[in-house]
Amino acid sequence: MPGDWARPVVHWEIVARDAGRQAAFCRGLFTWAIGEGPIM
Repeated sequence: MPGDWARPVVHWEIVARDAGRQAAFCRGLFTWAIGEGPIM
């Protein structure tokens, strides 16, 4: 696979009942940088 994609994924939504808990889970599992605010 080439090093850079022609159309990389830049956004998707994961709906959760407890957004803070879901964000903490994804930060720990995937080492994602997730912002703060109503739209994380």
